[in-house]
Amino acid sequence: MNQDLISNELINIVEYWLSGAKRVGMAILVATKGSTPMPIGSFMIVNDSGENYGSVSGGCVEPTVVEEIIQLLSKDSTKSEPGLPKLATFSYSDDVAYNFGLTCGGTVKILVFEPNWAIFLSIIRRLLLSDWSILGLDFSTGRLFGLCHLDGSLRYLYSNNSELEEEQVISMEAVDKQDYLKSVAMKFLHTGLTSGLFDVNLYELSFAKSDIADNVDSYVVSDESLSNEALGEYFFYRFEGKPKLIIVGVSDHVVALSYFGVRMGYEVYVVDPRPIFLTPPKFDPAVNLIVKWPDVYISEIAHTITKQDAICVLSHDDKFDLPTLTVALNLPFGYIGAMGSRKTTEKRNEKLRNMGVAENKITSIKSPIGLDLGATNSNEIALSIIAHIIANKNNRQGVALFETTGKITSDR
Repeated sequence: MNQDLISNELINIVEYWLSGAKRVGMAILVATKGSTPMPIGSFMIVNDSGENYGSVSGGCVEPTVVEEIIQLLSKDSTKSEPGLPKLATFSYSDDVAYNFGLTCGGTVKILVFEPNWAIFLSIIRRLLLSDWSILGLDFSTGRLFGLCHLDGSLRYLYSNNSELEEEQVISMEAVDKQDYLKSVAMKFLHTGLTSGLFDVNLYELSFAKSDIADNVDSYVVSDESLSNEALGEYFFYRFEGKPKLIIVGVSDHVVALSYFGVRMGYEVYVVDPRPIFLTPPKFDPAVNLIVKWPDVYISEIAHTITKQDAICVLSHDDKFDLPTLTVALNLPFGYIGAMGSRKTTEKRNEKLRNMGVAENKITSIKSPIGLDLGATNSNEIALSIIAHIIANKNNRQGVALFETTGKITSDR
């Protein structure tokens, strides 16, 4: 899932507060029902002075969450070990929601606790380095564990009293034959969910997108099924590598789009064979600058491309566009876009036909690229492109919300 929710920024802020002798609590959005502004897994951290970072409701109940955490830290101020997690529920009918404006009309369940930060941060660091990983939180004890794929092998991380331990797992097939938490984590991984609650005492799976076998001994709570009775004993949070945004060419449009891509949580790569144009001062430090022919580079990383990834061909030059598109169209990119006017697009499409590219692949290219915002400068053009990528990812048309009906947010 989404490293923007629990990320290196969280680590940096917590360590800064801890270095100033602050105590730090955490709130995680663990379940939702109805219309809510933030996805499950969103978090807040709050220190004992009330300073805070993050969001669990888009501003609706944050003041109350800050108060809850400060009270928790105050009550446990004499304890040597962090207190047990506390679950708070907020909905539109609650007095708190009325006072602080849970205006979306949904219900949220927020877990408030003070982690053992030495263990928590150690686990998060490892998980963020992994190809994919699962973070697990035991509601009854507040203990954490993680299952991750790192450097070609499975690793299991867990807290044993006040220490972090790690073991290597031989294979994914062996996980189900080992201890219980590892097997439950693997079952969660197979659901395809990014986060959720498991109740190990129930013997039903309630999520339509799951592909788990019928004999599963766990229960997933999603926004379609939320009740006190179904509340799980474990909260799971999935980390995956950031989706890639590959941008071909160098121009002011490219610089602007790379900036937006970083802020939208993509691992951004700008690819061009001319080093004189790929000068670091132009670009955000997080952008990867690749001095290679784009079709060559994409062929090299072809095995890493997934449907979460996007490529934008903004070179506006056939010697880059045509070879790049012929390679990209044979890979599982979720979004392939190319810059050009309608006339330029048709000319390029005809050249692709003459090169033997199938018509259904040609028509899958988003060109002219971007949403119709009437953009007239590089920033506006880049905004229209990144908005189109997001709309495409969420299977939306990118039209004005007031012209639509139904659910505003995409399925999470």
